Amino acid sequence: MLLLLLALDCTGPSIQDKSWPQDNTDDTNDTAEPSGPGDWVDPLRIRMDLGVDDPGMELTDAVMAGDYLVLAGQQQQGKGGVWLFDYASNPLDPQYIGTTLLRNVQQVCWDGEKIWGTDRSALLYRFTIGPDGVSEDRHWELGPNDGGVSCDATHVAAARGSMGAYLWEKSGDTIDEVGFFDEKVTEVLLSGEFLFLLAPDALIKVRTDTLEEVGRLGLVGYCRDLEADFIGLVMACGSDGVMLVDPEEMSLTGSWRGNISARAVSIGAQGIVVAGWTDVVLLDRQGTFIGSEPAHSAAMDSTQDLGGNIYVADWRTPFMLQVDSMAPSPELVLVPDLARDGATIEIRNEGTAPLWINSVSEGELESQRVAPGGYTFWRLPDVLEGTPTIQTDDPDEASVTLDLGSRGGLSVGDAAPQIQEFDTLQQEWTLSDQAGKVVWVGLFEDGCPVCSSEVGATELALKDAFGERDDLVRVWVYTEGASAERPEEWREEAEITGAVLVDSNQSVRSDYFIENGEDAFARNPRHFVIDQEGNIAFIATNLELQGELAVMESLLE
Repeated sequence: MLLLLLALDCTGPSIQDKSWPQDNTDDTNDTAEPSGPGDWVDPLRIRMDLGVDDPGMELTDAVMAGDYLVLAGQQQQGKGGVWLFDYASNPLDPQYIGTTLLRNVQQVCWDGEKIWGTDRSALLYRFTIGPDGVSEDRHWELGPNDGGVSCDATHVAAARGSMGAYLWEKSGDTIDEVGFFDEKVTEVLLSGEFLFLLAPDALIKVRTDTLEEVGRLGLVGYCRDLEADFIGLVMACGSDGVMLVDPEEMSLTGSWRGNISARAVSIGAQGIVVAGWTDVVLLDRQGTFIGSEPAHSAAMDSTQDLGGNIYVADWRTPFMLQVDSMAPSPELVLVPDLARDGATIEIRNEGTAPLWINSVSEGELESQRVAPGGYTFWRLPDVLEGTPTIQTDDPDEASVTLDLGSRGGLSVGDAAPQIQEFDTLQQEWTLSDQAGKVVWVGLFEDGCPVCSSEVGATELALKDAFGERDDLVRVWVYTEGASAERPEEWREEAEITGAVLVDSNQSVRSDYFIENGEDAFARNPRHFVIDQEGNIAFIATNLELQGELAVMESLLE
């Protein structure tokens, strides 16, 4: 049965971009005599790492399944997929039970009885939890997919990216297809009698019995994840942050946008938890910032139990968070967080209490006090004498040292290695031909779950920030294999308007490799900003869009 969803008159208003930070005027950056540092409590901290000895584990999802905590992801030796923890015996110290023996399961859901999951290639899985752990019960051929899965007592839905979405009804030991949505869908969510579909430009609401579209909310941004509870619906929208939606009226009720790229959200007793690659952020149910905690490598998703415990699917090392306070506190953010001679660093306060800057090791500070949602500037000397350090009253970042250049390997200030490759249209592209322009380079590959959302989100953010201009060049480099077929599919799916180069012999990957220890993003994704003279101006081995944009803006002034 083919499901064609048509726009109705109930189409909701478009979500407009909400810029951050606020203007540096009036109360935002109060020039009155500052009162001095505060004695704040760190709202959010890591309680413990979850004990699982699997160095090849790369996690992408998390869900509570009755008495169990379920983590999902990939393991290149085929000894992963779904990892199961006994949660009920001691919620403060879940014990690892075992895993399936699959190469990857990217997304999972719990229907009250069984676990359902999808992999990156073609399969929809059903898993059973038994006395000996978790095991595959059955699977179905789904076809190529790139999206989420949702399930309840009667239905299962799966998003397939550019291939659309499916809805099935459970029937005994199998499932029967109810309908097919023939548009790009990145996420699905079953909620009561409705199915919510997240398309690139809209949130769509349909009935699960008739498949009739009953609501549509236009979106601006690249949203990838949906969660709902009895209060409302929450979306993770990359660099556009978090959107709160009234699912009855299909209208926007609030939003939060900070210095992270929101990959996934969970809703629970503590509020809204945002997995934002570099950090995990806690918001209250109105979308007000409470606190954040850096991820070990990359925060991919989270889940919460009824007692308010928060479990994070970190790419390399899953961990548990503890909320110590919901009271106001400051939150320091530095943009960019890399030091260069003569650079200006924007000091932001994303918290809910005033931030006090005790001192900086060198350079000039515009103001010592930064109001909530405000900012000030730290101007570094023309020639740095050492490693710049800032001291503040942020309870979890009292002292922060700026990185001098890169994360290892290539450094800011180095001459950018030459790039000479053919794009997907067989046109030769050479870095040296771009002299006099700012060049943004993004490296990506298949086999990188992060890339599936990061590439499209980053492309959209760059377009929104700079549009198309003659003094800026954007180029993506596909670093896996010699065929142009798959990178051309990427170009179409992510709506890339610039060139996509094919790194046929992996020379670009080799020249631009970053030694970064256990950091999962040492290879992908990687972003480089190259200045008009051909020198590296910024290196990102994680999603640091705000820093990249700030450096690019300064170069283009």
